[in-house]
Amino acid sequence: MREPAPVLHESLPLCVEGLDRAKRRAVLVFTTDETVQGGYEAWPEPRYYVHKHNAVILGKLLDGARVWLEHDESKPVARVLHAWLESGLGRVYGLVEFLNSADGMMAFSLLECGRLWGCSGGIKPNKAFRYRQGQPTPDGRCGPIVRIESWTLVEVTLCCAPRQPRTGLVRTAGHQVNIEAERRTNALRSLAASGGIPSNHAEFLAELGYSELDGARFMLEMQRDRIAKLDEAKP
Repeated sequence: MREPAPVLHESLPLCVEGLDRAKRRAVLVFTTDETVQGGYEAWPEPRYYVHKHNAVILGKLLDGARVWLEHDESKPVARVLHAWLESGLGRVYGLVEFLNSADGMMAFSLLECGRLWGCSGGIKPNKAFRYRQGQPTPDGRCGPIVRIESWTLVEVTLCCAPRQPRTGLVRTAGHQVNIEAERRTNALRSLAASGGIPSNHAEFLAELGYSELDGARFMLEMQRDRIAKLDEAKP
């Protein structure tokens, strides 16, 4: 039975297959054929995506598509130079180049120091079949499961994981306010301003749960990297 569906956002732990620091490029795994657990009301069963050449449509990812950070389309951080399917490995790979912007350089710094948790592919199923309890699939899996036999990869976003659990939530006038997070954000903003770092970097580090000390260390590394690149550019 054909099962139409909206775009599904499937996340997997970030897998970096290659890194070129000089050009700020990386080879990332965008998707795999591993079984994904429910997570959607219309798709409560486990599901998996067939990775064969007649099943995968890479679409606009072949045309320099933007890569977002945390699904924020106002914050492009990289572009896809090339995407390809390795059917024998059950994976779609992408060569991405991080943008020469404040957000792009910050995202690459997060990648280098291991603070990017995962890669989320926005996938539009084109053709899918549901298999009942105990019913085998053509490739040896067993229901209940959904086998997505044709799909289009429409977008890619990089995801961060908070380093510390968020605490100190209180409710004021119907809104949740995180007192500790607000104090930490203000402290990181001050550190960023004193070091010439864009304030949005400080705000993002605060969202990730960085303390003032860890945030200061991270921004110091960013300053050193920027100074080193300026020195390299001198005649």
